[in-house]
Amino acid sequence: MLGQLGLLMTFQLMGEALVSAAGIPFPGSLCGMLLLLTFLHVRGGPSDELTKVGSKLIENLGPCSYPPAPLSSRMALSWRLTAWRYSHLW
Repeated sequence: MLGQLGLLMTFQLMGEALVSAAGIPFPGSLCGMLLLLTFLHVRGGPSDELTKVGSKLIENLGPCSYPPAPLSSRMALSWRLTAWRYSHLW
């Protein structure tokens, strides 16, 4: 399991290094994901262990990616309403 997690992190690091070396404005983690996708396509798909690790990561970290967008939009609305309420004082 640790080896498969290391494989995922290696591809992320390779993507970050490639983007940094090329100097292109592109997310390194996304480049690493594309490299991993290419690797898995050439290899014929993910192994059972890699599938298990990926499922566990999505199961445990997936919900963490959803709250930021709604929360930030709510905070922005709150700031705008506060500024509007006190705009007559300026």
